[in-house]
Order: sequence, then C-alpha cells, then structure tokens
Amino acid sequence: MSFYKFDKGDILLNKLRTHARSEFFIYDGRVYYNNTDKNSVSLYDGLSGSHPFIYKGKDRLFLKSFSKNDFDTALNGHIFSGSYPQTSSITVDIYDDSQAVSKTDLFYKVTALKNTFNSYNKRSPHYEFNSSTYGNKFDHDASLVSIPSVFYGSGIKNRSVKCRFYVSGTVAAEIHDVKGNGEMIQTGPVGSTGSGSVAGVVLYNEGFLFLTGAWDINSSHSENYYSGNDAPKWKYFGATKTGIPSSSFAVEFEGTNDIPVLTMFAHANSGELNNSSNPTFIVSGSTVVQATGSREYVENPEMKIKNVTSTPFNFSGSFEKTTYISMIGIYDDNKNLVATAKLAKPLRKKERDSYTFKLKLDL
Repeated sequence: MSFYKFDKGDILLNKLRTHARSEFFIYDGRVYYNNTDKNSVSLYDGLSGSHPFIYKGKDRLFLKSFSKNDFDTALNGHIFSGSYPQTSSITVDIYDDSQAVSKTDLFYKVTALKNTFNSYNKRSPHYEFNSSTYGNKFDHDASLVSIPSVFYGSGIKNRSVKCRFYVSGTVAAEIHDVKGNGEMIQTGPVGSTGSGSVAGVVLYNEGFLFLTGAWDINSSHSENYYSGNDAPKWKYFGATKTGIPSSSFAVEFEGTNDIPVLTMFAHANSGELNNSSNPTFIVSGSTVVQATGSREYVENPEMKIKNVTSTPFNFSGSFEKTTYISMIGIYDDNKNLVATAKLAKPLRKKERDSYTFKLKLDL
C-alpha cells in the first residue's frame, strides 16, 4: 500500500449553490406541497410521511410511545413505528379592518417586521412601513404568507416568486416579482383589472409575502373569504378556510442553498503504483515464502509477475508491469481510514501512464 500526501493545490474548498423549487397549492382549507398530498416537510428527514421504527429483538429496545407490556406481548420481529412530532408548512394570516381581534394579531406579527420592511427600502419604496404614498402597513387589509426557511434555505431567489389566484379552476390573476426588486406585480392575464399594479412585496431573506392588492380580480364572482362575501382580491390570497369551493391559490418559488464542497485531486504518476498485493498479481503456483521460522519470515524475492499484456497477433505480448486501480482511500494524520472512493470499473495503469483522480465530497 502506498501513501501520498495532498499538496497545497490538491485540496479545494468551495460552495455549490442550488435553487430547489417549491410549490404550494391551497384549496378548501388544505395545503398541498409540490403536487402531492403532503402538506408539510418533516424537520427530521424527508416528507412528513416518514416515521421512526424499530424491530422487536433481543436487545429489548422499543419506542417511548409504547409501553413495556406492548413490547412483551409482541412477537419477535414485530415492527414498532411512531411519528416525528415536528413538521413545517406555510401559514397564511388574513387581516381585515372589520375584525378588531385580527388587527391586534397584525400588530404583533407585522409590526415585528417593521425594521425588516424598512431595510428593504433601497429595493423599492413599496417596502416602507409607514409611507405617505402607499400608507401604513399596520392599517392595510392584507394577506401575510409565512414560508419556513426549511423550504428556501438562506433566501428566496429573486425573480422566482409567483402567486396565482384561481377561480373555478381558471387562473383569474397572477403576480410575479418580475423585476427582482421584491414588488409582486400582476402580470396576467394581460389587460386584466390591476394588470401592471403592485399587489404586495416579498421579504426574500425572511420568507414572507405581504399582499395588499385591494382591486377586484373578478368582479362577477363573490365568496366568503374572510368576514363576508366579497370579490376575489389579493388581500384574501391563500385563505385556508373551508366554504370557498370556487377559489384556490398557488405559491411557487426557488430557494437558495449553499452546499460546501471539498474537492481533492489524487495523482497516480508514471513509474508509481506499479505493485499489487492482490494474489493474482503473481503467476499462479509461485512459491510465496522462501524461508520461515521462529525468528524470520522471508518472502520469495523472485516471484514472477503475471503478464497480462496482449497483442492482436499473439495471446501475450512483451512483458509490461500492469496494475489496476479500483479504490482510493483517504486517511487522517494518524493513518486512520476516513473515506473511500471506488471506481465503477477498475482502471488499468501501466508504468508509463499518469492519472489524476478528482474526488468531491459534500460537507
């Protein structure tokens, strides 16, 4: 076995930026995630349908949600399964002046974001919390959509947020942060009421949508979105209540996740790695041990290496020492094996060959 030390230029640490897309669909009081019947993501691993489990065995281990009597009466091999208690999904709060209690809730939730709104002023004046032009956000009727960071990572990607308001299964209106400055502008249908108007703003780093659009999206339709029948408006977007069967809502966006990546270059230079401990490296039947006793163990120094070189004209060609690289091991300073990289197919290496292997590890 040969050990090599990585040189300074052989180890690179960088970041891989990914933009995972998420979509939520809200209808009749239920939330659907990425076109599935799942409405949330487990904060442990995977979708909320995953669960912990353990088999009954001799170690007498079982989940806390089961009693000792449950364990004793179960047959060997019985599966004890539970559920993860913490999941995450979007939430929508709709505020209306006619509901004093809700305006009190608005005070705590929206006012807590006051400094955050104002910090985005350099993007657009629509962010200003108390604006002489666009009013005070505390006084607005609004829909506040809260997106947990598990869905977007370090931030929501600019120009990726879209909201669609459906009426009877048809897109009545769509808003999009098309400028990338956080303004949710109604972009469709073209020429519709409110087209080109700003219906709200996005807090990219904090995961909030604040929608205040008060124009009628469809003046011929009326439903009880909050405190009484009204035409569809952006300020009612995402209403997670039953009893509005003709309206549904969709939110889609892309998150930003930076994955640290360790890249290592392992070199197999010419004239090196030309020996193998594999028994098939020598001619079958060769004498391996020359002498052995209580004080010595001597291997045969003249063991014949098997010739694996072939030519089109003969079964075997001129002898050339050949090895096959099938795995690369990564060791720490104490020569403890910490990682391995296996090749899908062993690579033939002759003494004149030089190879560099690129190893990547997501941290």
